[in-house]
Amino acid sequence: MIKGQSMKLQLQVIVLLIWTTSITELLLKFWVLKGIVGFNFKDRSLA
Repeated sequence: MIKGQSMKLQLQVIVLLIWTTSITELLLKFWVLKGIVGFNFKDRSLA
């Protein structure tokens, strides 16, 4: 029973790590895209 619980706990930790990394990656991509779009708009307004 204890072995099964530890396995379940490890699985939860792994899932949590994957979930958090994927979310941070998505947020970083969003910020980069937002920055690029923002720069494009600034360049267009100046031109």
